[in-house]
Amino acid sequence: MALPHERWRDVRALLATLIEASPADRAARLDEVRAADPALADDVAALLAREAAVQADGFLDGTVLSAGAGLAGRRVGAYTLVRELGHGGMGAVWLAERSDGRFEGAAAVKFLNLALVGRGGGERFEREGRVLARLEHPHIARLLDAGLDAGQPYLVLEYVDGVAIDRWCDEQRLDVAGRLRLFLDVLTAVAHAHGRLVLHRDLKPGNVLVTGGGVVKLLDFGIAKLLEDPDRPGAATDLTALAGRAFTPAYAAPEQIAGGDVTTATDVYALGVLLFHLLTGAHPTAATTSTAAERLRAALDAEPTRLSTAAARVDADVATRRATTPSHLARQLRGDLDNILAKTLKKVPAERYQTVTALADDLQRHLRHEPVSARPDSAAYRASRFVRRHRAGVAAAAALVLAIAGGVVSTTWQAREAARQREAALDQLQRAETASRFVSQMVSSTWGAEERLSRAEFLTRAEDRALRQWSGAPVQQSTVLLALASIYTSSGDYRHAEPLSKRALELLPATADASWRALVECHYALDAWLTAKSGDSIATLRRWAEDPAVDPGSAALCASDLTKIALNSNQPADALTYARLATQVLARDATPRPETRASTLGDLAFAYALNGRGDDADREYAAALAIYADMGQQASANALAILNNWSTMAMGTGDVPRALTLFEEVIRQARQNSPGGEAPPYALANRASALLALGRYDEAVSQADQAREISRQAGNATFEFSARLSEAGARMELGQLDGAAAALDAAAGLLRAIPSGAAVGNVIHLRRARLALLRDDPAAAVSHADTAIAFYDARRMRISPMAIALRIRAESAARLGQRERALADAADALAINQKEQGARRQSLQTGLSWLLLARLRHDGQDTAGGREAARRAVEQLTGMLADTHGDLTLARSLAGG
Repeated sequence: MALPHERWRDVRALLATLIEASPADRAARLDEVRAADPALADDVAALLAREAAVQADGFLDGTVLSAGAGLAGRRVGAYTLVRELGHGGMGAVWLAERSDGRFEGAAAVKFLNLALVGRGGGERFEREGRVLARLEHPHIARLLDAGLDAGQPYLVLEYVDGVAIDRWCDEQRLDVAGRLRLFLDVLTAVAHAHGRLVLHRDLKPGNVLVTGGGVVKLLDFGIAKLLEDPDRPGAATDLTALAGRAFTPAYAAPEQIAGGDVTTATDVYALGVLLFHLLTGAHPTAATTSTAAERLRAALDAEPTRLSTAAARVDADVATRRATTPSHLARQLRGDLDNILAKTLKKVPAERYQTVTALADDLQRHLRHEPVSARPDSAAYRASRFVRRHRAGVAAAAALVLAIAGGVVSTTWQAREAARQREAALDQLQRAETASRFVSQMVSSTWGAEERLSRAEFLTRAEDRALRQWSGAPVQQSTVLLALASIYTSSGDYRHAEPLSKRALELLPATADASWRALVECHYALDAWLTAKSGDSIATLRRWAEDPAVDPGSAALCASDLTKIALNSNQPADALTYARLATQVLARDATPRPETRASTLGDLAFAYALNGRGDDADREYAAALAIYADMGQQASANALAILNNWSTMAMGTGDVPRALTLFEEVIRQARQNSPGGEAPPYALANRASALLALGRYDEAVSQADQAREISRQAGNATFEFSARLSEAGARMELGQLDGAAAALDAAAGLLRAIPSGAAVGNVIHLRRARLALLRDDPAAAVSHADTAIAFYDARRMRISPMAIALRIRAESAARLGQRERALADAADALAINQKEQGARRQSLQTGLSWLLLARLRHDGQDTAGGREAARRAVEQLTGMLADTHGDLTLARSLAGG
C-alpha cells in the first residue's frame, strides 16, 4: 500500500489517535471520519487491517526478540549478548562483548522489529549497514556492523555510557552559554555526517548522550536510512507507522510527518526542537497540544512558541537548572536566540538554515555578541551588537560606580529619605556623582575609536587622572582611589590594590561618617591581609562588621571580607560563621544591594564547600550567579570569580573535566570582556592544576608558565605560587625531577609574600611528598605528608587535598613495609573522596583512591579484593582520563580486563 506523500499528513494524524484505541472506539471514530471523508477512512482502515494481520501472523514469533532474558550468552555475529539494556518500539537493545578473539570491548546490539525493515530485504539492510559503518567522528557513536541472525535484523553499535543531553545539562546546571557550547558539539557531528551524505532523521535527547567526561555522542546515526522504502526514498514503509516509527513525532519535521522529501533541512528542524528543549525545558508547540493527533497537527500547522515567551513561563526549578531565574532566562533568550530558533523551526524547509554549519555559525556569532544572519541587518541592530561586543571597553570604568557602596540608584533613593538622613545621603550622593563624572571623563578621554588599551594601561591612566584632577579634594580623591583599588582586588592584582586602598584611607577626612569609614577601612584591611602587610586586619573587620552605627550594606561588606580571609586561611567553621553573619546583616538593609547580596551568597557557597556541604554550595552558587545574570553582570570580575570558585569545588568533588570546562569558560569570558583581552591569573593557574590532574602534563607546564608570568606581572604571589606548584607536579610526572625540584624551590621563595595560614601554602608539602616518593625516599615522603595532614586535621577539613596527602602517605607506608597503615590511609582517603563525590556519577579522586586500594590488595595477595577495587576504579576513571593514561591502563589490567 503506497500512499501519495501529501496523503500521509491526514492519514498519520488520524492513525496516531486510533493505533492505541480499543476496537469499539476505533470503529466509532472511523464511522465519524467516513461521513466526512470516505477515502481517508478507507486508507486508515486498510492500514489497521494490515496491522491486525501482522499481529495475527505473529511477526515476532520465532525471532530472537521473543526470547526475552533467555538471550543472555547468545552469540550474534562476533558478539556475545550480556544483558538487555532496553526495549522499545523499534526493538530491543543488548549490551554485548566481542567474542571472536580479535579484540576486547563492549558494544550495544540493537534488534529491530521485522516490520521496520521494509521491502528491501536483508541484502539491502546489510549493504546500507556497511556504508554507515564507515561514518567516523568523535561525537558520533559508530555503527560497527549490521546483519541478520536467523532472519532477525540487528545492528551493532558503539556502546556509550552516558545520559541524555537534556538530563546531563540539568544535572550539571549548565547556563545558557554552556548549553549552547555543548550543542555546538552536536552540530559538528551532524555537519560531518551531512558532508558524507548521511542524514540522521531522528534527532532527540535520547539519541544525544553525554558521557561522564562531558563528551557528546550521537546515537543511531543513519539508522532511519536502513528502514526506508527503497522505492520511495525518504518515506517510511507502511508498517513503520504501525510497528514503531523510524522517527520520533515530537522532534519530526513537518515534511517527515507529511511523508515528504527528507533533506538536511529536516535534521535542522529536529535540532531546533532539541535546542528549544535544552534552553527552556519545553517543546515549541507543547502549549497548543494535548493529544498525539494534536501534536502531529501542530507540527504541521501551528506556529512555534517564541523561545523567550516559553522561557518566561518556566518555573523556578527549571530556571535554577539553568543557573538563573525565569525572568532573566527570558531576557537571555530574547532577541538573537528568538530569531535563530524561529528560523530553525520554519515550516517550509527552504526557509530554514540550509546547512547545520550555517546554524552553528549563527550560534557562535551570538556567543561572540556579533550580528547573526537570522535577524534583519539594520544599522541600529549592528550598533547594539557593537556596544555589546565592546562593553569591556567601559566595563572597568563602569565598575568604578558599582564599587561605591550603595551605588547611584540607592544613593538617589537615600537622598529622598527623611531629613534625619539628609546629611549622610548628600555625602553618599557626592561620592557617587564623583565616580560617575570620573567614569565619563575617563571613557571620553582614553577610549578613542581605534584605541585598544589593556586593563593595566586603562587603570594606570585612571589613577594618574584621579591624583591630578582631584588634588586638594580628598573626599573625591579617596572615592575614586578606593574604586580603582576594588577593581584590582576583584581581578586578583593585590599588589596594585593595596597601596591605592591605603592611600584612600589616608585621604579620608576625619569627619567621614561611620559607614563610609567602615567601607574604606575594611577594604584596606582585606588588601593588607592579602599582601601579608597587616596583622590586625581581622580585628578591624570584626569591629566594623558588628558596629550598630554602620549601615547594613557596609557592615555586610566587612563581614564578607572576614569570610574571604577565613576561606583563604582554610578555616571552614569561621568562614561559615562570617558568611552567615554577612547575609543576616544584609537582610536588615532596606536598600536593594543585589551585587553585595550576590557576593555574600558566593562566599556562603564557598564556605559550605569547605565544610563538605556540596548540595548547599551548589544552591548558593547558582543563586549568586543568577543575581549577576539578572543585573546583566554575569561576565563581571566578581561574577567570574564566583564561577571560578564553583569550578574549584568541582575539582574537589573529582569532576575534573567539568572543572576544566568551567575554568576555560572563566578565561574565555574574561578575555572577551577585558579591554586588553587578558585572563585573570587565578583562572590560568587553576586551569594548569586541572590539566595536571587529567594527565595532560605538557599542556599543564605550558599553562603554568603563562599563569606564573601573568601573576608575577600583577604582583600576585599567591597565584604565582600556585602556578609553580602545578609546574612542579607536571614535571614530576614527565620524569623531570630536577626541574620539579627547582620549581618547588622557587615556590618556597614566594611563601613569605603569602598570608600566613593560606590554604595554597600547604600544598607545597603535597608536592614535596610526591617528589620524595619518586626519588625513592618514602620516609621523607611520609614526613611531608604528615605535615599536610596535620594542617587539615587541625581545621577538621576532610577535603580532597587531605585525601591526596593520605594516598601519598599510604603508598610511602607500603614501601616501608607498613601494610596495615597503608590500607588504613587508603581507605580513609576513599571515604573522603566518596563523601565529596556525593551523588555524582564519577570522580577522578574517588577513582584514584580505588586504584590505590586495588594495588595494595593485589600486592597483599588479596586477588579478589584487588580485582573488585580495580573494577570500581575503572568505573570512575573511564571518561575522566584518556584511554592511554597510565592510571586507567593499570586499573584495567588489575581488573582483569
